[in-house]
Amino acid sequence: MSKKKSSNVRVCVGDVDYNFNPRGTLSKKKTKSLNIEWNKKYNTSKIELPTSVQSRFNDLYLFYQNAKIVRESNVQRFEIKNMNEIFVEIKDSKIESDRKWYRQFTQAIGRQEFYVKGFLTWSRDQFLGSPGQTYVQQRDEKRTKVSPFKCCYFSIDPHHDYYLQGWTKMDNSTVMNTPDLIRIRYGNMRIFPGDFIHGGGFKNTSSSGNFRIQLLIIDDGHKLYKPSNYSNDIDYVNVTDRELSCYNLLKPLEYREISVNIELQSVEQPRL
Repeated sequence: MSKKKSSNVRVCVGDVDYNFNPRGTLSKKKTKSLNIEWNKKYNTSKIELPTSVQSRFNDLYLFYQNAKIVRESNVQRFEIKNMNEIFVEIKDSKIESDRKWYRQFTQAIGRQEFYVKGFLTWSRDQFLGSPGQTYVQQRDEKRTKVSPFKCCYFSIDPHHDYYLQGWTKMDNSTVMNTPDLIRIRYGNMRIFPGDFIHGGGFKNTSSSGNFRIQLLIIDDGHKLYKPSNYSNDIDYVNVTDRELSCYNLLKPLEYREISVNIELQSVEQPRL
């Protein structure tokens, strides 16, 4: 007599967004190989967020669920003005997991002294944005434009992961290589070089916007500089329909993307 299989299948955050079983042996091997590939291709690394740290940022997700739309483009982005203070609080926290994570974070970015600018972003619909880079500059003076030292990304939507497109340039620098669909699991942070070429705009079918955080790690001397997005005005393609079909994403809608030299918005935020 054969044993009846248990129905107690473990379901993790983001699993419902798959169109296949992400817990299978082949899926796990594929995920591991992709992470190794991304680490090398984009000079990126991944660190876990303990619950004590993740919960600090999840409060932003709850606070901004009904945030006012201020931009015509699909991706909404607000600056969290006290983000650097949040990191100082984590550093000086009485919670051991906070302090341990902060040490891990400084090792991952390769710096002990830095300033953090942070942004809450989410998608109104599924619309893949064009490749771009984030800079900081003094007022509107383009000659002062500098790349952050690092860019960091993680999800604060307790039910969904973070999705990015990542591009690299071909040798002639006039054409982008085929992008990767980079998935950052909830509970993890991915750290990229400051000149990382990326695009967002992903939204899962059951998500209110795939709320996520973008961090810019900059020198303290640039803390008064304002962040801006600049698109790369060269030929590119988006990820394939086959890659997109792996996930339960909304059908794309048409938007007029305002993607060149956009000043990132800022609003008041709760004290964490």
